[in-house]
Amino acid sequence: MSDGLRISLYVVVAAVAVAALARVAAVPLLCALLWLVVRIFYRVRVAGLVNLPRKSGALLVSNHQSWADGPIVGARTPRLVRFVMVREYFNHPFFGFFFRGIRAIPISEDDPPHLLRRSLEEIAQVLRDGKLVMIFPEGGCTRDGRIQPFRRGFEMIMRRLPEDSPIPIIPVCIDGLWGSIFSYEGGTLFWKRPRKFPYPLTIIFGPPLPPRSTAAQVQSAVEALKAD
Repeated sequence: MSDGLRISLYVVVAAVAVAALARVAAVPLLCALLWLVVRIFYRVRVAGLVNLPRKSGALLVSNHQSWADGPIVGARTPRLVRFVMVREYFNHPFFGFFFRGIRAIPISEDDPPHLLRRSLEEIAQVLRDGKLVMIFPEGGCTRDGRIQPFRRGFEMIMRRLPEDSPIPIIPVCIDGLWGSIFSYEGGTLFWKRPRKFPYPLTIIFGPPLPPRSTAAQVQSAVEALKAD
């Protein structure tokens, strides 16, 4: 191998290594940036943290007011949270690396049966491993500010756990993000002026519910938190 070819090969290998390291480093940098943005632009009141298990697993089930819900909850929760998200967004060509970096769990109602079973089992295993998992069972952000009917997918997750499982469902209410630039108020995202700065919102973690609670029961618990 000639010296010129050897040098070219070294340059290519070095470039690939640098690109790989930059991709890996981008995830914690983006997480730090999100944390900073939340601290600067939002005035977040968090209630009910005592209802979160200190070490064991729990399924956090929340209403979905805006695209900022997940990052804000993640930034203001003292434990690491794994998020369940739509596979289409997980596979996004630009943002997908970030979702993979934070170990989000993709799922879709259009998944073939074997892929759906794999996703459900992965979520159940994460819960068994003592982690927090968050899911937004409305299936998307609200378009009118009201809580939409909860889908029953998370019931399938909890049925994969023993009937006497100690892993609870924690109802979570996000209140105040409807009207923010990340919500669909007015029919559009982003193209509206923030109403306040910093933007006030509340996150409430409700008392734990039994693992076999139905979608209707969990939705009632979330709505009760919002009413309070």
